[in-house]
Amino acid sequence: MKLRAFVYFTLLFFAFRVEASTYTVKAGGGGSYTTISACAAVAKAGDTCTVYAGTYSETVTPANSGSSGSPITYAVNPGDCVTVNGFALGSLSYITIGTPSSSVCTKGSLAYSGFEFTSSVTWTQISHVVMQNNYAHSSSGQCFKGPTNGSSSGASNYDSLLNNIIQYCGGTGASLTAGAIIEGGYWLIDGNQISHVQSAIQLYGPYNVVRNNNFGPLATSDYATQHTQPLESTCSGDFPLAHMLYENNVTHDWRGPNAHAFLMRDPVQCGMTGNITRLSVAYNLGADWSANQSYSVKTYAYNNSMSNNEQDLSPQQYSSYTFTSSDTGNVVKNTIQQDTWLSSQSDYCFYVDSTSTAGFVESNNLCYLAGWSGSMQAAYSGYTYAASDMFNSNPLFVSSSANLHLQAGSPAIQAGGPLTTAVGAGSSSTSLTVADAGYFSNGYGIPNVQGDWIRIGASTTAQITAINYSTNVITLSSPVSWSNGAAVYLYKDSNGNTQLNLANANPDMGAYQYS
Repeated sequence: MKLRAFVYFTLLFFAFRVEASTYTVKAGGGGSYTTISACAAVAKAGDTCTVYAGTYSETVTPANSGSSGSPITYAVNPGDCVTVNGFALGSLSYITIGTPSSSVCTKGSLAYSGFEFTSSVTWTQISHVVMQNNYAHSSSGQCFKGPTNGSSSGASNYDSLLNNIIQYCGGTGASLTAGAIIEGGYWLIDGNQISHVQSAIQLYGPYNVVRNNNFGPLATSDYATQHTQPLESTCSGDFPLAHMLYENNVTHDWRGPNAHAFLMRDPVQCGMTGNITRLSVAYNLGADWSANQSYSVKTYAYNNSMSNNEQDLSPQQYSSYTFTSSDTGNVVKNTIQQDTWLSSQSDYCFYVDSTSTAGFVESNNLCYLAGWSGSMQAAYSGYTYAASDMFNSNPLFVSSSANLHLQAGSPAIQAGGPLTTAVGAGSSSTSLTVADAGYFSNGYGIPNVQGDWIRIGASTTAQITAINYSTNVITLSSPVSWSNGAAVYLYKDSNGNTQLNLANANPDMGAYQYS
């Protein structure tokens, strides 16, 4: 009996004494390894490969996955500049590439704490992979590349693309291609700076969050005749883009006659639906802000600001919002559009073709064309704009070509409206039924993404923990009470930032609340 106990505790001792290892990679010797690939061949869950200054002419293919709470980390020694071809991740999970650091590598105007990639980071089907704080440019194609048709190889889920600098993917001119191709769900794409690419992100899958990114510039000399847009989803056998949250993004100086901020299309009806685009700005675009085409149904666009768009269209046409080819059930609320058309013509505040009118909803929008005092054309034949819409009133942006915050005295201040209403009363309840729950997100279970906070009626606030989009039932984190028909507003976004001053009856129009 004593022998068996001794063996048992000895095994426990060795099981728990194993610790994560930190390896050093130094190209000139003196470290644990001279190549990143050599470190990647042995690194296991919890281990770190710290890479020191140098150029590593290799595409790293890690041998192992990490585990929950114990990822395998590939980090740059603080302050060093490390160049590597790229990574080939295959179907690994729990990998982190690039680590936050107060010390950064600087190259010209660029500063980053991760790796410089001169080729591509590729994968087949990854999960819980974090790619952060890197500088990616590629002469060989997309900078971050998953399969181009994920439905045949499987979804990549719960991955993150954070605070990277991404530019010149594929080279220059007609060779430019996408910054990232992503097929899968529950991605967090946050804080990236993406410029000089044919498309910033080609995104397919459900419950993805795209926030706090800066898209631009893109010069007309950067490409030939391609369609160019920060976000594209043209479903043709891919995972459908559904319930995406696009929030707090800036698109600017993205030029060319086919340069949209969005190109959202579902020509084979994969199931694109329920995507939220809010609290975002776009200025100095070549074409319109949102080109919704071919069955990309139920896009919820609210509290966005646009200025000086359609600069490279001749003649300028339509508006920053267009819905065509059976795009039904779309919503535009609390938005501002300024100078997105020729000053010599009347045009649309938003354009909806005859196949896309079913279920279209809009209210509390401001459209301003400098020097124009006439009326806007109806969004579609026979349509009358909502009484809450505003025309021929200067929104008073701080700068119409650089800063779309509102100045004091703007007519957009407190001119916004509610997003939806309560269906039925509630007394100390956590289950709220609304007319349309599609305006909101519960965070989708993504780390560091908060569920929306909402205001119900004049002052009641609560955080969302779950949403049933098919029944329009919202589950709240704590019990509250409300009356039937109570107005429902967005109070805090997925970052936890307040978007509605509780002292005000109404939100402001546009992406930025004035206070």
